Amino acid sequence: MAAAVRPSKQGAAVSLALGAATISFAPVLVRSSSLEPGAIGFWRMALAAAVLSLFGLFGERRRATPLAFGLAALAGGFFAGDLFLWHRAIHEVGVGRATLLVNTHAFWVAALAALLAGERFPRRFPLQALLALAGLALLCAEDVRGGTWLPGGVANALMAAGLYGASYLALREGRRIERPLSASGQLAVAALVSALGLAVLSCASEQAPLAMPRGVELLRVAALAGGIHVGGWLLITRAAPWVPAARGALLLLLQPALSFLWGAIWFGERVGPIGCAGAVVTLGAIGWASGAFDRICRNVPCEAAAGRAVAVVANSTPHLVAHARRRGWANARVWQRRRLLTARKRRFGGARRGS
Repeated sequence: MAAAVRPSKQGAAVSLALGAATISFAPVLVRSSSLEPGAIGFWRMALAAAVLSLFGLFGERRRATPLAFGLAALAGGFFAGDLFLWHRAIHEVGVGRATLLVNTHAFWVAALAALLAGERFPRRFPLQALLALAGLALLCAEDVRGGTWLPGGVANALMAAGLYGASYLALREGRRIERPLSASGQLAVAALVSALGLAVLSCASEQAPLAMPRGVELLRVAALAGGIHVGGWLLITRAAPWVPAARGALLLLLQPALSFLWGAIWFGERVGPIGCAGAVVTLGAIGWASGAFDRICRNVPCEAAAGRAVAVVANSTPHLVAHARRRGWANARVWQRRRLLTARKRRFGGARRGS
């Protein structure tokens, strides 16, 4: 099998920026659609599941464990709630504001990882969270003063951010266990469960549940599923490992920034000076937190969190416990100490050889 080709730094950065720009059109398509929020989410995920299943059929095949399927399904359930609430927030508070609020998921990921996996917060995390809250307060203050304050829409967007963070963590744990699903298989399972969850939510709360898209609406749904959910995220996931964390976090901020721009161009969403200041502060805090958290994830906690998840599930399966111990997942500090010792050996060994 041929080895994967590593892209250049510039090529990976361009790919990441293009992916972020692509997904910035998602709220525009949702806002311009006449379908109910749950219905458009259902058709988006159903088509995406079909496309991702084709990738899985012709791609890498693995014999995954039931736990891998369960974590992918759990991620899909969380993502169904995320899409449902975010789509509603887009209609309630606008394209730009809803997208910015949902992008606070970086803080939810850090909080949930600390709560569920025992990961430590980065030192600057409290300051980053306070900055983000201050920016959101400025953004909402302008709406309160102008009489357009919709607390329900803000709450929906923030809850969507929390569910997105939970979905991300479930997908991450699913990639770290023994015998995981392939990337396309994992996303296909998650998309299928998301479609089923959105069908239930749409039927339970909407007047025209699962209305069949026709004509222009069908083109919008196809663009959401194929161009944005599959194409945009494929560009991001393939480029992200080759882009430095801080630069990647900044490039991904193109999504909420461009969504603000598209909202102003297509729907006349205006933001005053106070709101603009709040958006800039929030974007800065998100970028700062995303870069710091991404660096942490690339070092210790990803393995540590996976070790804790494996340890909980594997109490009745001795071979998984043995595998966890061999990999050093059972103790994050041991795993970190091993990395530090290896780095020191390489550094001092190279220095001795050079002398």
